[in-house]
Amino acid sequence: DILRLDGAALLLHEDENKLSLVKAAGCNSLPTDLRIDGALSAKLLQMAQPLPASELRAALAGVSLTDEEESWLLCSQLNTWVPLIRHGKLRGVLLLCPRPGGEPFDAEDKRMLGTLAWGAAIAAENAQLVSNLRRRSAEVDQLYSQLMQSREAERKRLARELHDRVIQDVI
Repeated sequence: DILRLDGAALLLHEDENKLSLVKAAGCNSLPTDLRIDGALSAKLLQMAQPLPASELRAALAGVSLTDEEESWLLCSQLNTWVPLIRHGKLRGVLLLCPRPGGEPFDAEDKRMLGTLAWGAAIAAENAQLVSNLRRRSAEVDQLYSQLMQSREAERKRLARELHDRVIQDVI
């Protein structure tokens, strides 16, 4: 709303190898995934700033792209690509549709997009760290449960052995 856009979409890490479409508003029939080990992602990481779609297409002219990357670049409704970069890694991409009438971004808009990208990259990294922490916590809980079951089984085995052998020998 602040930038007066027709729409926007957000790609974030689904796993270590791809970005997935998390939310799209005002954008129709977008692809769902983008691999982060491809030429398109590498170019976004290299440029590290909001890029008009036409400039991104020109920068990738002559570069071998996957069908997936081609389909993203051919989305005519996408006007600007804003990479979300943190610690030298592409954490996500904010995709912006054009403004009504095709009005370009001015210097203030670009500054705002840069600030937004910086904050969004931190938020995306934090969300991924929390997700990893929850997964590891669940693994620790499972291992603890297995340990407790093993201890209980060993206690029962020792009790049976004492009852069946030692106590019988004493009797």
